Amino acid sequence: MSNNVVQKAFNEVVFAERIHQIAYSKCANDPEYQAAQSELTTLLANLENTLSTNQQKELLLDLETAWNNMYSYFLEYSYLQGIKDSKMLHKELQKYGFSVVEESIMGYGLYH
Repeated sequence: MSNNVVQKAFNEVVFAERIHQIAYSKCANDPEYQAAQSELTTLLANLENTLSTNQQKELLLDLETAWNNMYSYFLEYSYLQGIKDSKMLHKELQKYGFSVVEESIMGYGLYH
């Protein structure tokens, strides 16, 4: 990603505040996410328990860190693409009677 001032500001405001605070907290409360997180935690613990040396365990930790780092770039590009496409997406959803900008008592979401 670009290192210009606008990009840095966008990252600090949008990603730090909107994604990391709001979106992640909503995601973390989702039962499907919680189940996936639990499965991941269990699988990693099981894998770590099968490793016999500290070097293998460190490699697993390094792999997990690298995987998360790599995936964060994909998520950033996905979010930015969603912003670029948002006007078109809103129009397409409206054709089918859906809105993602109407506010309800439960907050913003997909409404029919």
